[in-house]
Amino acid sequence: MTYFDFESAAREAGVSNDLLHRWLLGFTREYGGDEMMVELRLLRACNAAAASSEALTRVADALEAEFATGSEVLSTKLAHG
Repeated sequence: MTYFDFESAAREAGVSNDLLHRWLLGFTREYGGDEMMVELRLLRACNAAAASSEALTRVADALEAEFATGSEVLSTKLAHG
């Protein structure tokens, strides 16, 4: 089921398919099976990136940092039970 048209928003913002896929994977790790939240975060990221090419760079950098931090936190939790 599709909740939000994040793919159109991504195209309008100039988000590449590769970058959109990385965001999808990151949000899926963050929200698990909650497809609505994953799609909402994708839509919001694409809308934020649409303002300008600088905005796209800022959003992409922020999400890469968020996903990296989330992975480190998860790894730490798993290691320490």
